[in-house]
Amino acid sequence: MFLVPFVVAFICLLLFFIYMNYSLVYKRTRYIKKMRGERENWRVLLSKDFSYLSNLTAEQLSLLLDKMAIFYCEKDWREQVSKDQRVLICALACLPLINRNTNFYPSVRSDFEDFSLSDWVKLNKLQFEKEVGKLALKELKGQFVELSLLYLESPRRMKESDPKSFKILNHYYRFSV
Repeated sequence: MFLVPFVVAFICLLLFFIYMNYSLVYKRTRYIKKMRGERENWRVLLSKDFSYLSNLTAEQLSLLLDKMAIFYCEKDWREQVSKDQRVLICALACLPLINRNTNFYPSVRSDFEDFSLSDWVKLNKLQFEKEVGKLALKELKGQFVELSLLYLESPRRMKESDPKSFKILNHYYRFSV
């Protein structure tokens, strides 16, 4: 009898976390569906102004566009930022996240419009350390950002020129080469 309140509290807590996870997945699925009509416009814009696009497979491009839709809808944008600029910012932010389950930079809510790809990669460093380990980060000799940029620019070229770093980064980013 003594344990009944604890069991009820535990079940309520468990149901709360299940609900929160389900509602987030549902909300993000709605964002992707909401932005489906923009995908072709985004694809055209990215093919002109986003040099990293040439290294992506069709599947990766589709994942990038899905992640961009979520990022586009979840972040607070300044009014003076045009739709085209927003799309390019989304592409830069989501490129490192293509094959990752993520919360889309929860610490960044606004004032990110001037971020470069290296700024977005820096935000992934702590997650890299948690998932891959401090030893792998040490093996990159303090060049996580620089090597990540090389990897994202051309994974094939990095695989040929620096296989050890490629293997470490590929474990994290999971681009198909």
